[in-house]
Amino acid sequence: MSECCATSRSHKLDCPYCQQPCSAVGVETLCYHLKQPWQWQANEHVSYYFCDHKDCAVIYFSDKGETWQQAELRTHVGVKQPEPDALVCYCFGVHYAEANVAARDYVIAQTKSGSCACTTHNPSGRCCLKDFPR
Repeated sequence: MSECCATSRSHKLDCPYCQQPCSAVGVETLCYHLKQPWQWQANEHVSYYFCDHKDCAVIYFSDKGETWQQAELRTHVGVKQPEPDALVCYCFGVHYAEANVAARDYVIAQTKSGSCACTTHNPSGRCCLKDFPR
């Protein structure tokens, strides 16, 4: 797999709204998805997290109480609402309706060749393959 999909952000924190455990994301991920990242000041002493729970309005939050919802992002978060036209793979533009074996095999091959950018393009900051329907 490519380097971006080999890294793991295992640090977790419960979402302040749904109380479910959520994985850490890097500042680069948050900056990529915010509508106006230039109006936000990242803090190196703050940790940021992605909430993928479908019934929760929060998408990102910090350990200092900041939260971000869909209206504050430029990216529609497919795992929150996995509709046919929502993206499952942000690197190669694969929608849930297209997420078949051929598309998955293509994404696997591209990931192995290092052609993915999941750490920034996927709102979760993790490999898109994790979100493909089984």
